[in-house]
Amino acid sequence: MSEPVEERAPETDGAPEISFEGWITATLSMCERAAGARGSTFCPEWWKHPEAVARFKALYIQYGHAIEDGEVSGWWIQHWDPHMRALCDPDVGPFRRCAFGHAEPKETVHLMVATPEVGDPDYEAAVSSPDPRWYLGDDEESGSGSDVPV
Repeated sequence: MSEPVEERAPETDGAPEISFEGWITATLSMCERAAGARGSTFCPEWWKHPEAVARFKALYIQYGHAIEDGEVSGWWIQHWDPHMRALCDPDVGPFRRCAFGHAEPKETVHLMVATPEVGDPDYEAAVSSPDPRWYLGDDEESGSGSDVPV
């Protein structure tokens, strides 16, 4: 006689069961901002800002993990708050020109990123190691001749 097979839930990559569109609409619609508050800017057409879309999608996925782990309070503090501070920063955030509704940027300057040479050992070391001290040489890593605590 065969044993019953346990059915697994499909992998969701941590995303909540609600769609991204439903989640972002519900989440943004419950957030408050004091009328006339200075020091932050939000764009009602957030989807026209690629950085905002990327950050909101990351928040959405982390929200799914927080729900699964029962850590929603921590999600607000560790994820939502820092992302919203960055997005709504009136000096450097992507919404900085949108105080009175969406405004097309006068000039958008993206970070310049070089394309590494194939097999560049420095690039390979940087992207392959989760250790933030990847750049230390073997001598420095062992602590000899280094002021960096290990």
